[in-house]
Amino acid sequence: MPMRPRGRRPYLVCATFLVAVGLCASCARSDRQQRQQQFEARQAKIEARGSPARAGRRRLRPRMTTPEIQTHEDLGDALGASPWPIEAPCLTRFCTRRSLDRLFEKLDQVDSGQDAVARILLLGDSHIAADYIARTVRDRLQHRFGSAGRGFVVIDQKAQYGGRRLSKAYWSRLRIVDGGGFGKAFGFAGMRLMSNRPGARMAFELEDEDDEVVAYFIAGPDSGTLSFFVHDQKVSQIMTRMDGFESAVHRFDVPTQVDGVNGAPRRLEIVAQSPNAMLLGLSFESDSPGVILDAVGPVGADANTWLHMNRRSLQQHLRALDPDLVMLMIGGNDALAVRKRDRTMREVEMDYRALIERIKTALPSTDCLLWAPLDAGVRVNGHIASKPDLPQIRDIQRRVAQDLQCAFWDTYEAMGGEGSFRRWFKQGLMNSDLVHPRSRGGDLLGHLFSSALIDLYVDGS
Repeated sequence: MPMRPRGRRPYLVCATFLVAVGLCASCARSDRQQRQQQFEARQAKIEARGSPARAGRRRLRPRMTTPEIQTHEDLGDALGASPWPIEAPCLTRFCTRRSLDRLFEKLDQVDSGQDAVARILLLGDSHIAADYIARTVRDRLQHRFGSAGRGFVVIDQKAQYGGRRLSKAYWSRLRIVDGGGFGKAFGFAGMRLMSNRPGARMAFELEDEDDEVVAYFIAGPDSGTLSFFVHDQKVSQIMTRMDGFESAVHRFDVPTQVDGVNGAPRRLEIVAQSPNAMLLGLSFESDSPGVILDAVGPVGADANTWLHMNRRSLQQHLRALDPDLVMLMIGGNDALAVRKRDRTMREVEMDYRALIERIKTALPSTDCLLWAPLDAGVRVNGHIASKPDLPQIRDIQRRVAQDLQCAFWDTYEAMGGEGSFRRWFKQGLMNSDLVHPRSRGGDLLGHLFSSALIDLYVDGS
């Protein structure tokens, strides 16, 4: 009997495995494309009828519609901007797993009708402090996959700046970017409020879709009791005093209807029964499947700022949130630190590596994605030019993302590359500080990213 050539069986096993992997990927892509076509067909019928883009419980915030998406696409074309492809590196040999697969698998569950929530945490700087960019990503993804709630709102985020807070009395504020803030417990919020006396209170608006609220707080030896009311009805209470310091969460339901309140918007009120009660933020969530996008942007933050967050507090609240994807949108302030000679490019790269490693230690199975810095302007001989050091920061971020197996989105190229800021500025999309987007500019940036993410999810490209 002839002998079988040695080494052939491992080759066949390997080849069979690769074929199976390819078939699985092809099937998943085909399923997503089919669901996308069904979604687009439903939306075409909805737009033809002129009814809201998403049926279900009425919302106080209007959902993004297909005409708005088309407006963003037309504006992007006029500016030379595009949904630049997201780079999603392989995590395993033969590429059986990629850097956004946890998020995409959760989106598959949501899109196929399962009771699931895909959660994305966006950590950034002042570009998202007013929620301009994040709100469009949130609305676009929730337009496509459904809403599981507004998500996390920093405790002192005012309603008119993309948040929920309506009023406060007898609370003091501390931020990570303030003097004395470094090393203090802020969770991932970068800000906290502490009650100054018994009876300190805050009021927040509740949207119609809000079924539950999650309070992110600091418990400690001197902390006090917090009570929660919807109008005058007490719905929950937290005893925050304990021997050591903990960054904890407390989840409670909020009633959809309140006795004696006829048609008025619901209000959540928080009352501190004693001084030294510390709150970092609230997450407003629905009991429906869909997407939640939490966005946190301390003004002036860079990679070094996020590293100065109290490590234990940061990890405790990251684990409590348990997102499927963590995105970092920083870079402009890192470039500023280099220009001021506060740090070198090498130190900036070390900061990014340390920050991602810290996030991965807290969330080892969570996907990660870095956004390159936006283009920004500088006046040269009366003309606006692109700041020259931003591409260097972008290249650092791409290198770190590849080395640490994170996805990467080139925001700089998505805007149109060098010189794009001038075009955006002339269209009235950027502020006169030559750094920050206005509302429409932020909306366009959010559209470009969400389009790139959905394209990658549906087609793998």
